[in-house]
Amino acid sequence: LAWAQYKNGDVNESVKNIETSLKLGVKEPLLMYHAGKIYEKAGNTTKAKEFTSYALNIFPWLDKTEQ
Repeated sequence: LAWAQYKNGDVNESVKNIETSLKLGVKEPLLMYHAGKIYEKAGNTTKAKEFTSYALNIFPWLDKTEQ
């Protein structure tokens, strides 16, 4: 849901929903990549870098394709 909201430009709702997802503690790289991109669009560069870096360390190709 958060990624669909991100794609549709609804950044505030996207942030709320990605934070709900992250509370589950799952460290799945695509979820972390999406979180990074959502935080980037929301202007939170610290969290954007943290989550994007985590995902790209596992799957460097994620940055080459917009998921």
